Amino acid sequence: MKTILLGSDLSLRSERARRRAERLAAAHGAKLVVCTVVDDDLPKQMSGAIMEEAREELSRQSAGGCETEIRVEIGEPVEKLAQVIEEVQPDLVVMGVHRARPIWDMYAGTTVERIVRATPRPVLLVSQAVEDDYARVLCGVDLSHSCAAAARWAAALAPAAEFRSFHALHVPFRGWIAPGGRPEAVAPFLAEARERIAEWWAEEELPAQLPVPEPEAAAVSEAFLRAREAQAPDLIAVGAHARGLFAPTILGSFTETLIRNAPSDILIVRA
Repeated sequence: MKTILLGSDLSLRSERARRRAERLAAAHGAKLVVCTVVDDDLPKQMSGAIMEEAREELSRQSAGGCETEIRVEIGEPVEKLAQVIEEVQPDLVVMGVHRARPIWDMYAGTTVERIVRATPRPVLLVSQAVEDDYARVLCGVDLSHSCAAAARWAAALAPAAEFRSFHALHVPFRGWIAPGGRPEAVAPFLAEARERIAEWWAEEELPAQLPVPEPEAAAVSEAFLRAREAQAPDLIAVGAHARGLFAPTILGSFTETLIRNAPSDILIVRA
């Protein structure tokens, strides 16, 4: 990893993200590019003063320990940040959690969602205070290339962490097939799922510390909650699919919920 880009809005949320980005940059010998964007809707005389203040604040916040470049841009925040990411070509984008705007987010998506849709770069969403390196990583396994990429990136960011995985299996018409939750009726679906997981495991390049999950006949959210309760991860790694900056959010309801209500830091990777 050579370059990490931090998108900052100078808030406490971004302060946590900065600390994590600096820690990762120092650990990997990477350059850290810190970028904040001043909205171009402001009058020119105001935006100029704000840009200078932002530059001074970002310089003041820098803790050292890694090579750091500060960039203060002006424009529509998400569009401009996406342009800077395209220009810098970082290996990893780090951002803090989003300030909730329920109505706007419903239609446009959060800033992180829009950035994930706009760039193929891995995005690390930092929600927790930074105290140490990541110790426990939870990976959702959906048998996609993006999921495999997320696991590889998680291993790169947290090589010494304990890894856990989960796989949720949708059983169609389960209420009819297995009334009362009879396990014998679901067993053939689980056996087929194990075969698909084994094939995927053989085809994909996966980190050695990632355990093979036992499929669960449950909704993704239910399987995730059980895995989270069992491990208490400080990093959750998921794969995502996206089409473009202005497309409606199609990251999937599970990933979307994780981003909007992050229970820990979230690593989102597109294949």
